[in-house]
Amino acid sequence: MNDKLYTVKQVAQMFGMHPKTIRRYIKDNNLQAHKIGGQWRIREIELTNFMDGNNEFKAELENHWKNRLNEFIEGKSNREKGQIQLFTLLDIFVDRPNDARKLADLVTESISVNQWSGIDFNFFFEPEEMKARFILSGGVEYISLVLKIIEDYHKGRDNDELA
Repeated sequence: MNDKLYTVKQVAQMFGMHPKTIRRYIKDNNLQAHKIGGQWRIREIELTNFMDGNNEFKAELENHWKNRLNEFIEGKSNREKGQIQLFTLLDIFVDRPNDARKLADLVTESISVNQWSGIDFNFFFEPEEMKARFILSGGVEYISLVLKIIEDYHKGRDNDELA
């Protein structure tokens, strides 16, 4: 059993949503969470169950990112003027669902540990196609760092397969 815990901020960042939205899901008993030291923590299995079983959430998340993409295309970025902004879609085909989850965890942890506030991202796994889809939005520096993490992960995985 995996006991990985996420903060409300990490989950919000993972979905590109405001932490208040995640707290609302918790308050409405749509997302199971536990208070630890006065702060909400969401176990990985509870987050997975929430994502897999909540069609309303999936629709809200899809609309959120469609709106973000449209705003980006129309030049309505909410970032500071004069900064370079990227909106990146990245599809990674995997052999096993667990490979996609490991990569998503690695990206989430890297963003959280390094406290990169200049990036929003989301991760979807499409089991029919065995495809992990990452949606990244933010500044060049942060997007480049995430892409490097993903590249290094794949290089390491490819080297393991060759050994």
